Amino acid sequence: QEMHSWTQDEASAFLRLTADHEWAGPFALSLSGLRRGEVLGLRWSDVELDSAQPHVVVRRSRVQLGHDGGGVSEGEPKSARSRRVVPLGPFAVDALRATQRFQADGRRDLGEAYMDDGFVCADASGRPPRPETYSNVFHRVAATAGLRRVRLHDLRHTHATLLLKAGVHVKVVSERLGHANAAFTMNVYQHVLP
Repeated sequence: QEMHSWTQDEASAFLRLTADHEWAGPFALSLSGLRRGEVLGLRWSDVELDSAQPHVVVRRSRVQLGHDGGGVSEGEPKSARSRRVVPLGPFAVDALRATQRFQADGRRDLGEAYMDDGFVCADASGRPPRPETYSNVFHRVAATAGLRRVRLHDLRHTHATLLLKAGVHVKVVSERLGHANAAFTMNVYQHVLP
């Protein structure tokens, strides 16, 4: 399937719009190159926001089995290279802190009824959303902002495209994305590279 990516202005507009959304952090992670399953499998124990280099550690993935209505499986990421440390930009750190505040409010408001499994992406009751729900909410939020329609997976492409256009070395981009090697990344993003 042909990939599309947002421009820097479109990505920035999306981040501004979602800054006050309960999933601000997960959306910022999608724009940081993580796959949907990686975002949905991430737990707060995998997130380091207070170090000199804030980052997340991709250890697991939550994926949908089959089409809409299928089961959800939690397990290893897509490949061995997918298990990785991903440095976070300031926009992602701010968004993740906003999500922490939303979840703290939910814990306070619901008390023992709050289902705290430690997921970074959770609904108001603390439960992780189904993968298709995450995608559907993304599309609704982007449409509300009047942004050009792209697939959720295209946020990953947006991340890679913007890095490459900014002159970040393809090996660094490949490692951030969890690709098998830089040659694969070069092949996928050859339209961006000079």
